[in-house]
Amino acid sequence: MGNFDPPNLHQGQSFNTPYGVDQSVIDDYTAYAHSVWPKGHDFFISEADLYEDETGQHAVKIELEVDLRQYVEYYLFYDKNNKRTKVMKGKSWHQFHM
Repeated sequence: MGNFDPPNLHQGQSFNTPYGVDQSVIDDYTAYAHSVWPKGHDFFISEADLYEDETGQHAVKIELEVDLRQYVEYYLFYDKNNKRTKVMKGKSWHQFHM
């Protein structure tokens, strides 16, 4: 799955949810984030980036703030029927401010 473009760049399509993402995908990535979330911490998705290719496959990169200034990202891939096909853990980092 390569060459993903943000789904909101497709002109002439009507979408029911923000950025053209089906509600089932939003529900799925939110549920996934809850499943990997550290117990006892407030839940916060700091960023969700949405992508789609010309075949209808799409992906979501979610960035979770798991602790104060500590982040981890996950990539969730979906087929054209909005079924999750793959998950990859991305980088983890701690953001320092001076």
